[in-house]
Amino acid sequence: MILVIGGRAQGKRGFVRNQLCREQTFIQWADGEKDSWDVLMKSAYIFGLHCLVKRFIEGDRTLEAPEGWLLAAEMGGGPISWEELPGRLASALLEGKRDRIIVTDEIGYGIVPIEKQERLYREMTGRLCCILAKEAEEVWRVCCGIGQRIK
Repeated sequence: MILVIGGRAQGKRGFVRNQLCREQTFIQWADGEKDSWDVLMKSAYIFGLHCLVKRFIEGDRTLEAPEGWLLAAEMGGGPISWEELPGRLASALLEGKRDRIIVTDEIGYGIVPIEKQERLYREMTGRLCCILAKEAEEVWRVCCGIGQRIK
């Protein structure tokens, strides 16, 4: 698995297409913001991982996640605790396709949000990325379309 991180609109997907997948001219991306769980788990290319985490926190039923995986909007009122979710989500992403490329925005910089739900979103995304980075064969940070391999 390859993890690609970077700020919003920094050319991460273009970098993947041009530098990591040169033999392919078209990549079918799964979108963490809108695609279903099944589409995401079957795809070799996922972008918007941070959006997927937000959907879990918000209890987005359109995700069609496994039973009991969504957190209640009250953050912790659901069958799965917020502490468990990053590990379970990482396991699902890693067992589905070991050769997949996952792209996510770095969202942990800047001022700490006042809203508890926004802090939870950042923390869960960060924990998930740490687990994935540890297991990844390669980790890339992309800024201005230029990738720097950090693992």
